[in-house]
Amino acid sequence: KAKAGEKGPLETFVNETLGELWEEEFEQADQHALARRAEDYRLHTVPMGGLVLVSGVDVQDNRFEVVTWAVGRGEEMWCVDYAVIYANPADEREWEEKLDPYFETHFQHASGQVLRVEAAAIDTGGHFTHQAYNYCRLRERRRIFAVRGDPMPSKMVKGKATVQDVNYKGKVFKRGVRLWYVGTDTAKDLLYGRLMVTQPGPGYVHFSKDLPPE
Repeated sequence: KAKAGEKGPLETFVNETLGELWEEEFEQADQHALARRAEDYRLHTVPMGGLVLVSGVDVQDNRFEVVTWAVGRGEEMWCVDYAVIYANPADEREWEEKLDPYFETHFQHASGQVLRVEAAAIDTGGHFTHQAYNYCRLRERRRIFAVRGDPMPSKMVKGKATVQDVNYKGKVFKRGVRLWYVGTDTAKDLLYGRLMVTQPGPGYVHFSKDLPPE
């Protein structure tokens, strides 16, 4: 019998067993199964089925992390780039000097043509919200959008936009930028379902062997 505050042998067994099952069935599956299905196409190239390029930008304290996807018919997707761009997001100039050139990059298509990023979403959560707002405010015509996750269950992946004030260098731009909310739970469920698609075609997610393990 367990003493007060201690786990009994049954509880310990259940926790350890469930933990092992979780690791075996989920963590290892994610780590190894996805790695096994990585393909030979090179990053920064677009396979034949890719039609449109879109990017997502995560803003960290000392860098931008950008993932670019080629989207084809039936929302079949190829990850065609993962870039870590070191910068100081507190400095407005770094956004222009580091992100603008990336969005102007030409990606070689298997057909011989070249593609550029058609649209991008920048996560505005974190420590640099107004820098992100201002960057997107000036680039909406280029389809560079400010986004934020909405954790409430059952929210649509692409929710309605709200208009936000932008405080830039002490000046407030009233209703300066549209902020799009992303239903994160729904998006994660959708992505998990897409990863369960096992045959290339509509809904399938492709990964390159050039991607880092993580």
